[in-house]
Amino acid sequence: MVITGCGQKAEPPSDQGQHLTTAQAASLTQSKTLLGKRVTVEGYPALCSMGHRYRAGDPVSLEVHTEPDCHGPRIVNIDLPAMSAAPGIGGMGPKPRNRLLVETNFDNSNIKFLTDDYQTVPAKTKLSVSGDVAYPIANEEPPFFPTLNAPSLKVASGS
Repeated sequence: MVITGCGQKAEPPSDQGQHLTTAQAASLTQSKTLLGKRVTVEGYPALCSMGHRYRAGDPVSLEVHTEPDCHGPRIVNIDLPAMSAAPGIGGMGPKPRNRLLVETNFDNSNIKFLTDDYQTVPAKTKLSVSGDVAYPIANEEPPFFPTLNAPSLKVASGS
């Protein structure tokens, strides 16, 4: 057991699942063969549709693209809980991870991510994103835009 201070303890790393190549990740939009499987894709999570208002603690919908700032093809969607980026926010219990760190007014220029291994990284960092593949029920014909449920984040190799 690792103690991190203030009564918070580090959790073991999340399962990464099957690592998908870029081509395999692209096939997620054409086939539901990996439904329910835990997979890892590499890309850049970002706020690509800012039509919603979020508060700390709310899940925030992000798109993972092949390039920063919502450029390049969308690979998957993820929902991450938002958490205040203000220092000193926390409490007892497990130390939070796999979170979107937000300011009062936030966009892609000032968001950060708290990864599975407790690193704080800026939005334009390439990440390995793992999660359980799910698809919207209403979408019966390709292209599908899958969501990775229970996402975990790590800095991608070579970033």
